[in-house]
Amino acid sequence: MSSTMLRTAALVLGFAILGTPALAAVQCAQSLAGHPLRTSGGGTLFDGAVSDNASLAPDNTQQIRGTWANTWRLGQGQQVTLVCRYQGTQEVASHVLPPNVRSCRQDPSSFVCQ
Repeated sequence: MSSTMLRTAALVLGFAILGTPALAAVQCAQSLAGHPLRTSGGGTLFDGAVSDNASLAPDNTQQIRGTWANTWRLGQGQQVTLVCRYQGTQEVASHVLPPNVRSCRQDPSSFVCQ
């Protein structure tokens, strides 16, 4: 299978886009080709293209029931790329977030932007 096909498959398998155009939500899939989402560092947000290497720090980090949750607030018109990483593989799923996405939240079992 070509690398282009693998990347396309990763996009299809790695993300679930939910909701209406007015409020689209993007989330990391729980697994990619049988590999579970990493519990630590499963998702990274980048300001612009991943190749710019400008990862975004969370705006808020809090401990909830013994685990950590991170929250990001995104600016209007800000181009943000979400990269999801999975255990036991170097394959990732990445997606430029729709312009109407305003926040993202990561906890040990999920990474959701809406």
